[in-house]
Amino acid sequence: MNVATTPFLDGIERPQATLNPVPTVRSPALIVSNYSSALDSESLKFTRQEGSDSYYFEEIKVIPKRKGNYTFKSNSALDSFGCLYAVPFDPLNVTSNLLACADDDDETGKDDQFSISYLLEAGRTYILVFTTFEPAVKGSFTITVLGPARVSLIKTPVKSTSSPTTCKYHAYLLIVFLHSEDC
Repeated sequence: MNVATTPFLDGIERPQATLNPVPTVRSPALIVSNYSSALDSESLKFTRQEGSDSYYFEEIKVIPKRKGNYTFKSNSALDSFGCLYAVPFDPLNVTSNLLACADDDDETGKDDQFSISYLLEAGRTYILVFTTFEPAVKGSFTITVLGPARVSLIKTPVKSTSSPTTCKYHAYLLIVFLHSEDC
C-alpha cells in the first residue's frame, strides 16, 4: 500500500492526512400531487356547524402511497376553506371524524387560501373537503399536495345531503323453460 507523504520544513516526510468525504444528508424531496375542479350550481351544499348558510363543497378522496407529513394547499380566486376528515365524511355532521381545518395559509400569509398539514398513514383513505369562506360562492380551484410520495386524489360521486334517499326497486320474474326431447 502506498501512502502519500508530505515533506515538512524540518525535511522529514510525514504521512499526508487524508480527508474522508463527509456524507451529505439529503432531506427527502417533496413530491407534488395536483387536483383541479370547480364549485358550480351542480355541486353539493352543506351547512357549517356555526351557522345556517349553505356552502358549496367538493369531497375529495385522498389516499397516500407512503406514511408521512403531507401539506394540502388551495389555489383559487375564491376565498377558500378546507377540512381534512377520516372516513366517512358526513355533511350533515361536519364535526364527525374531523382531523383538521384551515381558512388561511399561515406560512405564506395568504388570507384567502388554506394550508393544512397532517401526518397521513399509507394506504388509508381520508377525505379533503374544499369549500369557501363565504356561502353560495362558485368558481374553480386547484389543490396542491406536498409530501414524501404521491397521493391519489379522487372526486367522490355526487350524493344528496338534504335527506335520506328512497330507492325504488322493480322486481322482475324470470321464468326459464327447459325443453327436453325426452319428456
